Amino acid sequence: MANGCGMHNVEVDKVVYGTCLPSHSQGEKPTGRRRQRRHRAALRVQLILAIVVKNFGIDKDELYGPSRGHAKVSLARQVAMYLAHVICSVDHTEIGRVFGRDRTTVRHACHSVEDRRDDPRFDHMIELTVAIFWRLHDLAFAPACAQRLRWGTA
Repeated sequence: MANGCGMHNVEVDKVVYGTCLPSHSQGEKPTGRRRQRRHRAALRVQLILAIVVKNFGIDKDELYGPSRGHAKVSLARQVAMYLAHVICSVDHTEIGRVFGRDRTTVRHACHSVEDRRDDPRFDHMIELTVAIFWRLHDLAFAPACAQRLRWGTA
């Protein structure tokens, strides 16, 4: 879309920081801790997307495609939506904006993934994906946290 707020080319940070999402009252930009939390959520969602794309062997642009696509792409999109909601506590509306989908589609994706977790193989795949996420998250963010603790700014 021309304004970058409509469909598949929405960047996560634009959604999280309010370019496309009016999450703050009376047009004020979030500041302080709230902004830091949203920034961390945006980084986590980007990490989830990278892991899902790699695990499913698909192109990132396919996740944002306007159609359902192949079953593999559809499942990857549902898993990414589910993980963004569960790990990052991002609400359905924001996730829908990231993927160019409606919040009800995100809710359906979360329910579908939750229902499929009864299958031990699928549940194992989700658990491995979550474990990969946290390992990469710790590798990416632990040095910064350790440095802040060392300098007493945490």
